[in-house]
Amino acid sequence: MDDDGEQNPRPTKRQKTEDTISAETPKLPHLTLANLLLSLPSLLLHPPTHTNHERSLALSYNALNQCNVLTSLDRVVECRAATGLVELGLQIGLSTPGVQGEIQKALTKASLVAQNLPSLHLYRHRISQLSSQLSLASGNPKVAQNNLKRALSTVTPNDPPHILYSTHLAIIASISSQSSDETTNTMRSLGAISDLHELASKQGHQSMVQLASVLRLRALVRSGLWGDVGETLDAIETKLDMAVTLNNYSMDKTKVTEDQGQASLPSPPLTSSSSRSTLEYALIIHSLVLGIIFYTYTGDSSLATPRLKWLHELLDIQLPHFPKTGIFEIPFLNGPPLHYQLTHPRVIYILGFLVSSLAKRDMMGRKPKKKVFASEGIIAIDKELRREIAVPTWASISDVREIDIRFKKLRADLMCEIIGASIMRSEFNEAERSIDELISYTRTQGIFPSYVARLTLHEAQLAHAQNSHKRALDCYQIASWLSRKRDSKIPIFPQYTKPATKKYTNGSGPSTTNADNDEIIDGEEDTWINAAARAGELWLRIGLFRQSSSSDMGEEEREKELNRLRKIGESVTKDCRGLGGTLEAIAEVLESCLTKEFTTAKTHLKRAMNLATNSGDNHLRALVLSLIASHFLHTSYDYAEKMLKSSDSLAAGLGSQPKSSSKKQDTLNSPIKGGDRAGAPNLQPLTNMAVGNAHLRLWIGERRLELYNRIGNQDAAKMQVGKNGALKEAVARVEATK
Repeated sequence: MDDDGEQNPRPTKRQKTEDTISAETPKLPHLTLANLLLSLPSLLLHPPTHTNHERSLALSYNALNQCNVLTSLDRVVECRAATGLVELGLQIGLSTPGVQGEIQKALTKASLVAQNLPSLHLYRHRISQLSSQLSLASGNPKVAQNNLKRALSTVTPNDPPHILYSTHLAIIASISSQSSDETTNTMRSLGAISDLHELASKQGHQSMVQLASVLRLRALVRSGLWGDVGETLDAIETKLDMAVTLNNYSMDKTKVTEDQGQASLPSPPLTSSSSRSTLEYALIIHSLVLGIIFYTYTGDSSLATPRLKWLHELLDIQLPHFPKTGIFEIPFLNGPPLHYQLTHPRVIYILGFLVSSLAKRDMMGRKPKKKVFASEGIIAIDKELRREIAVPTWASISDVREIDIRFKKLRADLMCEIIGASIMRSEFNEAERSIDELISYTRTQGIFPSYVARLTLHEAQLAHAQNSHKRALDCYQIASWLSRKRDSKIPIFPQYTKPATKKYTNGSGPSTTNADNDEIIDGEEDTWINAAARAGELWLRIGLFRQSSSSDMGEEEREKELNRLRKIGESVTKDCRGLGGTLEAIAEVLESCLTKEFTTAKTHLKRAMNLATNSGDNHLRALVLSLIASHFLHTSYDYAEKMLKSSDSLAAGLGSQPKSSSKKQDTLNSPIKGGDRAGAPNLQPLTNMAVGNAHLRLWIGERRLELYNRIGNQDAAKMQVGKNGALKEAVARVEATK
């Protein structure tokens, strides 16, 4: 033990002295009251979705207010405190008593301090932006834009890029927020975006060039300047290097179309470059959404389909990697990054369902994709509304409400898609139930004025499909009045009076008056809905004229009424032109019915057929094929029979239902075997949902019967008589539900 202790002596302990502590421990700087108050908001603030948001906002505001009234403040601290007070005041809102006056005082103080101190030069631009926000919130957009333009003129080449770009973006946002004189504002907004694009191109900041291009595309689509959208979209897809991937999807679709043996579309390989930034993927998604809307609007499904497939891929793979708040960072080599708020990722996710439902125009089949996407989108929205949405701490309660309103309007739009699909597929009970649900939902959520015109148009289309003429005419007229141009007070039809002063809730349906205080509810201006409602009314009047002219109208009275309809048709078809492929096709159909020349009518129908085929609208194709067949009933038996057969197949497919466990024979779509002693086939009763478009199929059946009798095909005529009998029963059931 002693030997081991001598060989390994115990180490001596370190001795702590006062001198070593004072020499090695750094002294903390003295925390002044001003610095403490100035730092409190960054520690206290919670986002608007937090339960303690209002309390944290009040404490932070009071802290900066206390700091702002301290004497002998450092000039930098004084400017920061005044600027922060303005930011918090805008978050609280000008509706709070006394806040606007305190904001104005703090803004003036911060501006004076920043002007007198050269080291606070960068604060001047932030103060100008806050002054612009205050003017916008106060209802003075012109003052806001003038402040930003003055700030833009004071930017020097030595200032960091994010200062310059943020001012340009603030000008664009300020112009876009104005609602009056939309044409002038659109031109000014496009001019401001062009200035941003030109500046970014000169500076060589490719991300800002891409952002400016997407902003321009969005402004064009929002303003309905569809003539410029195609060129702008092509330029954006070139800048974002999207052509290769889109071509791959298009080639994949062509390959499957040629190979009829394949059961489904194969998943194309991922062609997206891994070097793309998150911002670039976000801009690509925005471009794809706008591109799908544009090509669906113009009626070119061949260009919308590959973009829709790529959008689905990006939403599945890239969307989870986006910032949760939707604020993207744009880096610069010679300065701090720019943080820019794009569409919230969760809004983009729901928007994918709506865009997919819009792009799927084919209503045939057992489970049409339009209804599938719309139904799944509603389920997804209901889930999203139960979750807390991620927003930055500096966001206001109004920002959260705006996102919430977007979700609710998206849900209403998806419900409108279900209503439209149900009417086209003759699923009238579901359509009526969905209309009632949408009326209740929009009234509850406070967005009924935005949807009353569209709801009334759906009511008109439903009544029209059920052969309820008077209700359909009333609803068409009311829908056109609710969506009218606000400077137009002249009705289209002479006997038409202002319908918004009367209730028309005959059964279910929206009312133009509030049931509680009998207040008149007006809609919003919508050129497309207005033209669609007027076209629907004209189409119904043409049908009523055809029915009445063959029975109780004289030749002179018939010609007079026909000339009146032609005069109305000139106005309606003129307004339908330039409003997308669907209304273009409808204008062609209307003109074919009102023209005096046989060859001109066939030309119009041929154009309508091309438009309906390119857009994949089989509902409209069935009608056009029937009209084409009516022109050849007495001149070309084979061609008329072919057109009628194709139209009947399409009309029947509009009622296909999912397969059930019990196998039932569809006697209208399959060969009929056997019959009773009278020669009529044994027909099983069918629901109107299994028949499809019963009225159209009955008309087609009657024309086919005429052809069979004319050529002496008695067997086919007997079978057709049995089919027509079942179709008459289906029509009776449809009209009994109105």
